Amino acid sequence: MSSSKLDQSLDTIMGESRQFVRRNNRRVRGGAKAIATPVGGVHKPTRAAKAAEKVMAPTGGPRSGEGKIQVSNLPMDVEENQIKDYFHSTIGPVKKVLLTYGPNGKSRGVATVIFHKHDSAVKAAKDLDGLKVDKRPMKVELLVAAKEVPNPVPARSLGDRIE
Repeated sequence: MSSSKLDQSLDTIMGESRQFVRRNNRRVRGGAKAIATPVGGVHKPTRAAKAAEKVMAPTGGPRSGEGKIQVSNLPMDVEENQIKDYFHSTIGPVKKVLLTYGPNGKSRGVATVIFHKHDSAVKAAKDLDGLKVDKRPMKVELLVAAKEVPNPVPARSLGDRIE
């Protein structure tokens, strides 16, 4: 590089010597050779869209339909069929058990249990919350749909709270 280039701006130097051009995040030797692109873009054949399947979401409404609970703090070696058998024998008929697994395929100790009746889920949450399994208290929570959550009680003003 000569001393005359030291006096020039970087833009001027780059404009004069275009040895490398970036294309698709790669440095390509050559100048301003342009790749011809088709006019109007590329046409790809498309398939007809599949009809969306109608999925019935469980309502889990109070005293009607199925009920769900989430059981956490379970031992890592517990399997779905063991959970299903236990809740079936202590509470009532179980529709489905879903055990949560981590990225390594190991259980996270959290299961969702779906009962045929909402009352069974309520009973399980009341009776089995805090029950110790391998000296660890399991946590049983009742899951309800968002539309069934009661509205929060409005907070009283500060003036109403002063005695």
